[in-house]
Amino acid sequence: DVGAVMREFGGGGHPYAASANIKDVTTFQVREKIFRVLSEKVIPRRTAADLMVIPPRSALAENTISEIHEMLTRFNINAVPVLRGGEEGGEGVLGIITRQVIEKALFHGLGDEKVIEYTNTDFDTVEPAEGIDRVQEIIIRKNQRLVPVVSGGRIEGIITRTGLLRF
Repeated sequence: DVGAVMREFGGGGHPYAASANIKDVTTFQVREKIFRVLSEKVIPRRTAADLMVIPPRSALAENTISEIHEMLTRFNINAVPVLRGGEEGGEGVLGIITRQVIEKALFHGLGDEKVIEYTNTDFDTVEPAEGIDRVQEIIIRKNQRLVPVVSGGRIEGIITRTGLLRF
C-alpha cells in the first residue's frame, strides 16, 4: 500500500498510486526513512511454495483403481495427481483422480483397470513462485480439487482446497 508509505512522509494516495513532497532533509535521510517505513509496511508476498504439501501423495499411470482406492483410504485423502510412469515424483503430471471417480469405478467392477483411464486430464498447475491469487483462481473459479505445484516438469508439491482455506 504505497498510500500508507507516503503518509509517513506527509503525502498520501491510493494503495497503488501515491506521492509526497519532501523538503529540508538530505537524500540520505529520505533513503533511510524509506527503508525503515518499507520494512514496517510491506507484507511479503505469499507463494504457492508457502502453501504446498511436501511430499505429495500421488498415483502412477499404471496403478490400478483398487490400488489407488487403498491409498486414498489409508491416508484419508480425496484426490491425488496422476504421474507418468516411473517412480513417485516422476516425469510429469498427467491429471488428477478423485475418490468419487475411484469409488464409481469400483462400484462398476473396474478395480483392475489402470487409473490413467479415468483420470481427469483437464487441470491447471502452478510453479512454486506463483502467487496465491492464481491458486485461488484455479481452486475457486475452475473448481479444481487440488493444484499440483510443478517445477521443471517435476511435481514439487500439491495445494489442496483445505490447505488454501487454512491459509
